[in-house]
Amino acid sequence: MSQRIHSVAILVPAHADSKDFLPIGVSSINALAITFIAIDFPNYKDGRGFSLAQILRTQLGWLGELRAVGDVLIDTIHYLARCGFDSFLVKEGHDPELALKSFETFTVHYQKSYPKPVKINSSQVSDF
Repeated sequence: MSQRIHSVAILVPAHADSKDFLPIGVSSINALAITFIAIDFPNYKDGRGFSLAQILRTQLGWLGELRAVGDVLIDTIHYLARCGFDSFLVKEGHDPELALKSFETFTVHYQKSYPKPVKINSSQVSDF
């Protein structure tokens, strides 16, 4: 975060309209002005955050950190990564080590994705 001009993060609610992300006439998000974007999952059954992530990555050109927050369960980490999330704040009471292991659940994918999940060593996990 120290490499950013401003230490600003944006919390996007699940009900956000992607048309409101950019001012008129602007085609992409200025990554130098934002440290990360967090998308809230108010309920694990609410899939709107998956769509918002895809829109941010593929249509609005967001290349910075995209974090899933809220009711983020270990079972969804792998799918969140396939939609463009690269950091996750798992729900309280969930084991971060098990969350990392969820990336090994599937080895073959037949759907298109944004990035492929990156393997992370447990030494890279930090407590918040």
